[in-house]
Amino acid sequence: MVNSNTPDFYPEEETIDIKRYISLFLSNWYWFAGALFIALTIAYGINRYSEKVYTVSSTLLIRDDQVGSMSSNVESVIPGGDIFRRQQNLKNEMGILKSLSLNYQVMQALKDFDVSIVGIGRRGIVESRIYKSAPFTVKYHSLGDQTTGKRVNISIVSESKYVISFKDSAEFSREMAFGERFNERGFDFSLESRFYGSNAFDKGKSNKYYFWFEDPATLANSYRNRLAVSPIEKDASLVTLSISGFVPEQEADYLNKLMEVYLEYGLVIKNETAAKTLKFIDDQLGIISDSLGQAESNLEKYRLANNFFDLSREGANIQNKLTSSENIKATLGLQLQYYRYLSEYLNGAGGGESIISPALMGITDQVLIKLVNDLSMLQNEKETIGFNLNLDQPLANLLDARIKETKSALRENVNNGMSSLSRSINEENSKISDIERQIRKLPTTERNLIGIQRKFDLNNTVYTYLLEKRAEAGIAK
Repeated sequence: MVNSNTPDFYPEEETIDIKRYISLFLSNWYWFAGALFIALTIAYGINRYSEKVYTVSSTLLIRDDQVGSMSSNVESVIPGGDIFRRQQNLKNEMGILKSLSLNYQVMQALKDFDVSIVGIGRRGIVESRIYKSAPFTVKYHSLGDQTTGKRVNISIVSESKYVISFKDSAEFSREMAFGERFNERGFDFSLESRFYGSNAFDKGKSNKYYFWFEDPATLANSYRNRLAVSPIEKDASLVTLSISGFVPEQEADYLNKLMEVYLEYGLVIKNETAAKTLKFIDDQLGIISDSLGQAESNLEKYRLANNFFDLSREGANIQNKLTSSENIKATLGLQLQYYRYLSEYLNGAGGGESIISPALMGITDQVLIKLVNDLSMLQNEKETIGFNLNLDQPLANLLDARIKETKSALRENVNNGMSSLSRSINEENSKISDIERQIRKLPTTERNLIGIQRKFDLNNTVYTYLLEKRAEAGIAK
């Protein structure tokens, strides 16, 4: 039963005493004014005297053959698997762009990055990084003769003189002439006016500068850590490269050179393969060319000496059969030569180099072609991760195991192929022996002519075939 006599209690409503806070503010206004003045002064000082930072960006199209055309059957097993493959390879290419190895090559190519020059303002407060616009240049023979990271103070005192000093040595100060060699304290360089006939001394400026030599490896590590690489869209192979720095022209030069070196890196593997192919063909041409020249000379001399140019119908038929068998044998011999090259490659003679394609010698064995492509792809992938990973990482170990497995399968295929080719060559030798018995029944003149013609036709056929392959390889390169 509810007691109606129980009084109701309600919490007192909370209110803000605005008058009290206004009174406190007015009584302590000078503290707020002082804090605001200090904050504005600091903000002004930072904006007035600190170096401006610029962001430079560029766009790069990652090579399609690196992103989506590498040998893989993922897309045939998993619907849309090619997208996963492209994303994975795109990340690899982005990793290469940020790798220390690639950026070190960039720094070695950018000689203006070896020396960092800073100009000091008239009041000695403002400092600004200078790139390709300082009134002097630092000339030196080798970066290895310099102490990197050590500050060198320069004060230009006249059109032809400057004073050199060091921050860590207050007692050292020396007046020197432009063009005069400074070779002590771990340095070996000279300062020269940047432009011929120009005056390095400017009365309207402080004429005070300092510079230091940069270590390429340290510089490469700094730039790659500041570099941002991101695709413009989720599944796009077009990426944006951006970096921030004090001199926009310098950062732009870095991005341009980075893209140039990256694209050159992509051509190295292709050119190496083309060069290996051309060398292989040239070696074969070198062997056959001398024999062809001698055979041609002998054929011409024999015909002139015997006044004999045409064979009888029987002799012509026999020669056609012989030429056909010899051509087949020559083709099989070239293929056998490729198998021997591949066997030497697998046994360590060229295990880390690019592989010549089986199609070069007209080999159509699809299993062999796939194994060669797989091995080439795995080796390229291992080289790619080598830009960013140590070779003892799990991924590298996995690739090593797959390379070993592929080489084993390829070695077995090569051995079987060589055995098969040897049997085919023996069969052609048997056919040629039968034809040679028919040749012995011909007149001596025809028999001798067929023998000489035989050597010429054989060498000429092989030589022509190799020239065609060399032209194809040259066009590909």
